[in-house]
Amino acid sequence: MPQAITGARRPGHKPRHAQGRVGAYVNPVPFGLGSTAKNDALDSWAAVLGRPVPVSRQYAGSLGGTTPPATVAAFGGQLSNMLAAGRQVCLSFQPHINPATTTDHDALDAFFTDVETVAGVASAGQAVAGVAFWHEPTLKNTNDPGYFSVAQFIAAYAAGTGSYADVARAHGVKVVFCTSEGSVHNSNENQYYPGDANCDVIATDFYAQNYVNGHRLGAVDSTYADYYCEHDETGAVHAGNKPFAIWECFSSTDGGVGQTQAQATDFWHHIRDTMQGRLVSGLPCGDICVFNSDTVLAQETPCTSGSDYRVALIDDLIDVLNG
Repeated sequence: MPQAITGARRPGHKPRHAQGRVGAYVNPVPFGLGSTAKNDALDSWAAVLGRPVPVSRQYAGSLGGTTPPATVAAFGGQLSNMLAAGRQVCLSFQPHINPATTTDHDALDAFFTDVETVAGVASAGQAVAGVAFWHEPTLKNTNDPGYFSVAQFIAAYAAGTGSYADVARAHGVKVVFCTSEGSVHNSNENQYYPGDANCDVIATDFYAQNYVNGHRLGAVDSTYADYYCEHDETGAVHAGNKPFAIWECFSSTDGGVGQTQAQATDFWHHIRDTMQGRLVSGLPCGDICVFNSDTVLAQETPCTSGSDYRVALIDDLIDVLNG
């Protein structure tokens, strides 16, 4: 299979924007691969799209807190293959924050140092597009009640305090506040916003299931996932504006709990138009990662064939944002 980084492009394809790249998390199993063959799965997805997949969402850790892997090899999931191929990664970690530990801090520092070695870069930020700590914090606390307070979460991001986020910053990695759009809309997840000084990118995980239920992007108020791209923590209009990324998104073709083709089309066009509007207005965009899996059938079903109508919608998104 071709490396996704050098995958086929349409004749005359010329990328217009370094922002708003469209990447993916891909479950290897629906592609007939072993569960850890995640870079191979990205290559398979690139072959379906006929497009490069320049960036990928990857995860480490579990509920209750997990010491980050100290090496790329220990992270697993063919992360070393992604880095060696020049594919950037959007990473999520769940280190101990109740309380934070020196062990986890040191492991994170060792990990980013190893990224620099494996990727052959001077700074891990050249290979890691961004890092989030405890993405979707409301959901994590719901599944593990009371594990951390809002204050403890923010402390993991606090600049100049020796926090986990400071470790990432020392290696040139952007720090990302990543929510679940549904939790922002329904459960005030933006209460965890660590503040303008403590993160570089605002990201969310947004699915067609919620779009059909009336959820939207648009930074209208704090029930919108992109609100803090446009406002600081006091609610004042944000002068500098932070990049907005979508680190998970997809639609479901399941006949029972999924979305219709018309509903899915509207969803993908909403993402396209939101991000295009930002670019046209000179506002920064982060990466968009398709979540190509079958974790929750109301959210997503695997897409493994070019005949799937969703391929054309994603192709359109790439065309509008990247060329």
